[in-house]
Amino acid sequence: MFKRFALFIALIFAAPVAAVAQNFEDYTEESFEAALETGQPIVLNFYETWCPRCTTQRRSLQSLLSNEAYEDVIVLEAEH
Repeated sequence: MFKRFALFIALIFAAPVAAVAQNFEDYTEESFEAALETGQPIVLNFYETWCPRCTTQRRSLQSLLSNEAYEDVIVLEAEH
């Protein structure tokens, strides 16, 4: 669990690597449970469409996750 939390923090504060989009899945209880069962790292991204900081963070996250080192990371996104 600590490794997932550390990865989440690293992804938030890391600089963008490349500008290739990562597929984000909609967060639901079912999608979260399914992601947990895979054993892969999970990032929960909470955002609002009107929020400029959320948009910038989402772009940075997409860019970072385009790096092949993070190809097994599952991103679940929840719009508040």
